[in-house]
Amino acid sequence: MPLYRTYKQGDLIVGIWKVDETIEQLRSMFHQFSIYEEGFMRFSTEKRKQEWLAVRVLLKELCGEEKKIAYLP
Repeated sequence: MPLYRTYKQGDLIVGIWKVDETIEQLRSMFHQFSIYEEGFMRFSTEKRKQEWLAVRVLLKELCGEEKKIAYLP
């Protein structure tokens, strides 16, 4: 995944890139994809699955480690 640009200000990090990877390529970028499997399977369209994975790969790229995104009510 080529990062186009990264902006940093204090604790804030913003990364921009164009998603060219397939779902299979994005999945292969995780050491333990099983922790993401449940969230991944909620989506029925391939495009949405690709977007969902891309966000998590970008977060991993920016933080240097795999992170889990949690949603609160």
